Amino acid sequence: MTSRIARQIEENSMLFMVARDVRNGHVVSVAQWTVSASPATTPEHIQHPRERAQTLQEEEDREEREAFEDEVYFNSLPSTSNRALIMEFTRGLRNLRQRILQGQPHFLLENLATHPEHRGCGLAAKLISDVLDMADERGVVTYLETADDNRARGLYERLGFQERGRETIRDLSKFASTEDMERVGVEIEHTHVGFVRDPKQRKD
Repeated sequence: MTSRIARQIEENSMLFMVARDVRNGHVVSVAQWTVSASPATTPEHIQHPRERAQTLQEEEDREEREAFEDEVYFNSLPSTSNRALIMEFTRGLRNLRQRILQGQPHFLLENLATHPEHRGCGLAAKLISDVLDMADERGVVTYLETADDNRARGLYERLGFQERGRETIRDLSKFASTEDMERVGVEIEHTHVGFVRDPKQRKD
């Protein structure tokens, strides 16, 4: 486990982009990214990610690692939380990401949040755009997931993201009572969408 964690740290790094209120220095918007340390070194790497073969042993290792990580994550969740639903989301989003990216290096937008009093000022767009420039420099795609009904998807599309896949939980009533679903305002189905922005060609 130690070598695997070390390898992940070496291959990827966490990046936080923040915007502050100039009056008091308080953080009013933040974007959390996982940034791949490996650039796409050849055009073929970007154009043909599915052509990279994955051996049976590698697939078995990945499945074993994911099962272990899922068990650790499940046991770390509060006993009062809806563990089954959280794990359903976790596995679904992981499968969505794997289907879309096929293992290619990428920048991943993990979280994006802006204080309610500072929304509509373009802060989130600026935080994303700054990192998109970095992705263009490395020649890698940028990926994010969001709920299908999230109003922020309009922002993502304006920044060049395109929908590449969906993952739907068909029946949330398996995980929550009708009363709880009505209380939080969710439907019987819930869909997450995977968005990708391809890197722009650099001008020499």
